[in-house]
Amino acid sequence: MSEDLTRWDPFVRHLCDALGIDSTNTDVPAILDLTRIVAHSGARPMAPVSAYLLGLAVGSRPGESADELRDILLEAVSSAPHV
Repeated sequence: MSEDLTRWDPFVRHLCDALGIDSTNTDVPAILDLTRIVAHSGARPMAPVSAYLLGLAVGSRPGESADELRDILLEAVSSAPHV
């Protein structure tokens, strides 16, 4: 991704503070990469849903690696209907 995402840092920090989330655990490039992969796999409408579900999984399974949970999600994307 060529866009400088640091300009979004204040927004992300503000949003995390408002939601009571530790912003240091927010990997914006990884989230955008995930949604790009899901969308380009043919499951475009599920890109934001996938990001949301990954967030729920990371929050409810604190002992597990976010990267491992992301890999599980991306593997499941192959079962999504393609549009």
